[in-house]
Formats: sequence, structure tokens, C-alpha cells
Amino acid sequence: MRTDQSVIYAFHHSGQVLEIGESAKVRRTRKTPEERRRELLAAAASVFARRGYRSADVQEIADRAGVGKGTVYRYFDTKEALFRASIANQLDELETCARQARDRHTDPLERLRAAIRAVFAYFDGHPETVELFIQERAEFLHRGVPLYFLRSAMRHEEWASEFRALIAAGRMRDMPVDALMDGLGDLVYGAALSSTASPHRPCLVDRFDQLFEIYLHGALVQS
Repeated sequence: MRTDQSVIYAFHHSGQVLEIGESAKVRRTRKTPEERRRELLAAAASVFARRGYRSADVQEIADRAGVGKGTVYRYFDTKEALFRASIANQLDELETCARQARDRHTDPLERLRAAIRAVFAYFDGHPETVELFIQERAEFLHRGVPLYFLRSAMRHEEWASEFRALIAAGRMRDMPVDALMDGLGDLVYGAALSSTASPHRPCLVDRFDQLFEIYLHGALVQS
């Protein structure tokens, strides 16, 4: 290491020793605003899930993302805005996973099966998502319907067509589509919540076939 008095040594957040002076400058990785935003949302989801909304510190989120606290507030005006954006981001990812899995198939039942399996896999890989759902309900009840259910309502027609196709083909009971969708939605949401609350249960993907079979055919032997 140089001992020249004109050189100042500093520690980068990665732990690397850097020289700062007339002949050397800190090299910073430049990221697009969208890349930076994604990193902030990922850091926020992790910290909120671990600490809880009220105990989460914006400084800890900034540290986890490798930025200054001011950078966080340049992207999100308030802690609440950051929290709600982190939930919205998780829902965006969840919906993308479900659509991509569904669209690999043409058979309506396989499309539905693949989508729900993908949702279960997402929850397995992102347990913080369910924690955020729980916190939103607890902390922001005054805001009305949680984002998860608002998003479900927005994509209702997109998924209702899958159920109509199954009914039209005589493969699913001819009953109100909303009832069929609500039943499956309750199964998915309930399974995710119970899996988070009971960490010793098998992962959701491993339970998927059994749960989906019960949804489709029930538990009773047909006489």
C-alpha cells in the first residue's frame, strides 16, 4: 500500500480498499434508474418481511441496496410508498410467473394446473411475499382492499376464460365461474398463509398435486 500523503484510502461497501486522490478515483457502477429501483424494492421486501413495517428502518434498506438513504427517498417519497411499491413489485413478478407457465400449454386444464403450480413455486422461493401481505392487512386496513385482492379482481376476466373453456368442454362442473375461481383462489391464498405460519410443513410445490386433486375431485368417493 502506498504511503504517499496525497493519497487517501477508503473502504468501498464491498470491502475493497480504494485509493482516492489526484491519481485515483472511486469507480462506481452506473445503473439505470429501473435497475436501481428493482434493487431498492428487493431490499425493502427483505427488510420489511424480517423487521415488520413499523420496525423497518429505511437506512437498513439503503444499506442493503448499497446506496445512501437519500437515494431511497429520491425514488420513494415515504416509507409507506416504498412498502406498497414493494408489494406491487412482488405481485408483478408473481403474475408474470403464472402467465409464463400457463402460456406454455394449450389445454385449458394444463394451463390452469401449470399456473397454480408456478404460483406455489413463487411463494416457496419468496416467503417474504406472504409476510408483506400479512403486514399490509395489519398496518393499512384503513386503505380498504389489500393489493393482492385488487390485482385478483383486475385479472378476473383473463382467468375466467380458462374456467369457461373447461365448462364448455364438459370437463368441469357447470356452475358459476366466480364460485369456481373463488374456491381455487381461497385454496391458493390459504395454502400460502399456512405454509408461512407453519415452516415445518413441506414446501408448497410438493403439496401441489394433492391439493389440486382435492380441488378438482373432492375428498369423497363417488358412489
